[in-house]
Amino acid sequence: MPGVPGQPGKFKVSKVADTHIELTWEPAYTKEGIVNYELLYKPVKFGSLEKLTFGPRSSYTVEGLKANTEYSFSLAAISNKGIGAFTNELVQRTLQASMSQFDCVHLLYLQ
Repeated sequence: MPGVPGQPGKFKVSKVADTHIELTWEPAYTKEGIVNYELLYKPVKFGSLEKLTFGPRSSYTVEGLKANTEYSFSLAAISNKGIGAFTNELVQRTLQASMSQFDCVHLLYLQ
């Protein structure tokens, strides 16, 4: 559709933890100006597709993820003329859950 934004550039993972992943990108090109971004993500194996919409920026941290789980992410820019094309899917696994200090003390007590 004429006037919709291009794809965001250099869409990549910048930080990974056990329950969140930070994504970064270069702003999409549009004469109209970006009003929002739409991020689609889901666990690769099991789970439903989630959609997040947020204002113009060049990074976003997806929180509330499950540890040691592979997720796919895709991003599109939105202008007043509509939504542009989504980026290629990006896949990243969260880190293993780290044991809290309480868990370590509890394990020592059980031994």
